[in-house]
Amino acid sequence: MMLRIYITHSSVVVVAILFIGGCGSYTGPEVCVELTYRSTSSSAKLYYANVISGGDKFHWYGIYSGKNEIISLHPGMHSNSQVTLFYQFEIDKPMHVWEGPEIQAGRGYRIHITIHDSGQIAEQTCILPCQMTF
Repeated sequence: MMLRIYITHSSVVVVAILFIGGCGSYTGPEVCVELTYRSTSSSAKLYYANVISGGDKFHWYGIYSGKNEIISLHPGMHSNSQVTLFYQFEIDKPMHVWEGPEIQAGRGYRIHITIHDSGQIAEQTCILPCQMTF
């Protein structure tokens, strides 16, 4: 069986390339989340972390101390773009919840979150376009 596709419009080609390549056209804001776990032991790891912003989310398992994880979320143009973080130090320990600062809907921003093994959270936030140093 042979599959034949005939393309008559150039715009179809562009849409097909974006679709096949896994790219998307995001018209809403971007929330760049940088997450670091800090422990007194360099071999320690955070068991689980889940970040949510509007309708987008991402999770990690096993973040080692000192490692910087980065993800871009796209909450949607009219969604609340505030970051909510769920994290767990060990599988049999309770889940913790932290909420970032309130950000105006439709605004993109960067947020760097540091989770300390004591449970303390430190964060830095800036509205895009911006640069932060850690």
